[in-house]
Amino acid sequence: DISFVDNNSADNCQISSLYLSQTTFDCFDVGTNNVQLIGRDFGNNYDTCFAVVTILDTFSVGEGFCADTTLYLDANGIVVLDSAVLYSNFANQCVSFNLTATQDTF
Repeated sequence: DISFVDNNSADNCQISSLYLSQTTFDCFDVGTNNVQLIGRDFGNNYDTCFAVVTILDTFSVGEGFCADTTLYLDANGIVVLDSAVLYSNFANQCVSFNLTATQDTF
């Protein structure tokens, strides 16, 4: 949204458009990013400025949601649980981690 970066741009002619050099961010953009604001007026004059946009990863690793699951024993009466099955939705997509269950063989 341009309003997060634009600090009341003005021109003696009317501004015809404002553009941002970057409008979407993901995990690779966590931290500070220089985003360029480009303004153009109806006389086809333009000017630019840069703003620092800081992207924060505010979810902690512990914010996963466990899911109940049903496991079926094999012909030998054993089943091995893949601990990833326990996490139906993990809030933090920016961090790599290992999931482990306290017991994985039944």
